[in-house]
Amino acid sequence: MKLKLMTYNIAAGRVYTDYSTDNRKAPVNVNECIEIIKGEMPDVCGLNEVDRLTERSGGVDQPKVIGEALGYNYYFGKSIPLPPYDVAEYGNAFITRFPILDAEKIAIPEPREKQEGKHYEPRAVIKLKVDIDGREVYFLQTHFGLSPEEQVVCVETIVKLIDELGDKPIVFAGDLNVGPDDKVLAPIRERLFDTGVLREGEYKTYPTHNADNRVLKIDYIFLSSHFKPISISIPDIHVSDHFPYILETEF
Repeated sequence: MKLKLMTYNIAAGRVYTDYSTDNRKAPVNVNECIEIIKGEMPDVCGLNEVDRLTERSGGVDQPKVIGEALGYNYYFGKSIPLPPYDVAEYGNAFITRFPILDAEKIAIPEPREKQEGKHYEPRAVIKLKVDIDGREVYFLQTHFGLSPEEQVVCVETIVKLIDELGDKPIVFAGDLNVGPDDKVLAPIRERLFDTGVLREGEYKTYPTHNADNRVLKIDYIFLSSHFKPISISIPDIHVSDHFPYILETEF
């Protein structure tokens, strides 16, 4: 069967259609992101930078609103708390038209060493078991940190999860904040196929505003050998500061 997979950093619903590079000036409207996803109608979609009940996003439960608007099953995994701290959360989410059999959030350990003056924040990965027409498929969705120290422990966490799953069908996706030539991803590439090689030439998944003509590929979808990837597409859509990354594959 053919599947359409998607990973999308929605920037907490911020809208960058004016090509603004200032987060404080970008308005928040998660409905814009919903329309982007609705236009593609993926079978499965992993989401990064998702707000739940935060002040900055107007108290909207973004994973619930997105999932229900599309008629999809959904799951959210908190990475960090945000104001108001008794209820608000920020992290990764997952939506799919297929049944979710099991889901959990796994915290990524803090870096073993930290450099003074660098920004660090808690990171997490969500792990889901999904019933795709009677076959169990495991999905891992995450958002790596910005520093090399964070990225190392992120890769170690993902590799451990992949190895624990053994010969199960696996899709690993998300905003990894590293380019395709970064050696830190080598242990993942030894285990899963990086679908980015299907796209010839330079392309970017960030930033949509492209203020200084940067070409950055930092969003990824990796597949186990159970899948036969067909093609990827990066729609030229300037809503979030990331472009959606879409993959068609046979399973």
